[in-house]
Amino acid sequence: IPAMLAIMRLTFRRTVVARIDIVSNIIFGVVLGYAMAFLWQTLYENEVITPSVPIGRMVTYAILGSVVTTVFQTGVLYEGNWRIRTGEIVFDILRPVSWQLNLLGNFAGQVLAQAVAVGVPVVLICSLFLDFQAPASVVAAIVFIPSLILGALLGFSIIFLIMLLAFRYTQVGGIESALRGFRPLLTGALIPLWFLPSGVASALEFLPFPGMTYTPLAIYVGEITGVDIWLSVGRQLIWTVVLLTFGAYFTNRGMKKLSIQGG
Repeated sequence: IPAMLAIMRLTFRRTVVARIDIVSNIIFGVVLGYAMAFLWQTLYENEVITPSVPIGRMVTYAILGSVVTTVFQTGVLYEGNWRIRTGEIVFDILRPVSWQLNLLGNFAGQVLAQAVAVGVPVVLICSLFLDFQAPASVVAAIVFIPSLILGALLGFSIIFLIMLLAFRYTQVGGIESALRGFRPLLTGALIPLWFLPSGVASALEFLPFPGMTYTPLAIYVGEITGVDIWLSVGRQLIWTVVLLTFGAYFTNRGMKKLSIQGG
């Protein structure tokens, strides 16, 4: 754990230094937030959909969804895939900290840096001109951050499992690109689950994807309340433990079958 935290700190500093990327990500986050907020306002005003939550909450959800989408985008999968293809992973294997924890430290550092350098400015800018609201309750304010952290860990665990396919198939960028295309829908970042057909929403709730984005955002805006908050966070925690455990198991198997340049 101390080694992973050290890696996280180094990655945090390296990410913050990349000022050009930060500025472009802030612009992307603000544009995305405005676009999503404008979309929902238009749909509400023209009665294209039946409002199930007040417009203020929906705008807040849209802004937070754009921020989370921006902040959670990291280069960890491509980095790990490249190290497997080139054989650089050998040096990772020889380190005292496990490869999974090493990548988790990199991922956490990047996400934390982007949350501070990109997420906060995007929320502040959007809140100046849009109806961005505070958490729906004290409990929502307290649980939101832990739920968001679990969402980030879920995102990492899924990315890590995809990365492990590189031990067998070498190149997994296409798989990740496909997942990235479906992720906004599966995670509820684009369309909240309450707008989906009940059967589809119920099925998705038992998958890990909504825990990445929908669960913390729905808690924040007050669509998940009472005991359902703890049930939802419990599902996040269970999926996180299960997927990280699978990741550790398949890492050990993959290392045994690793072949670098025919050797």
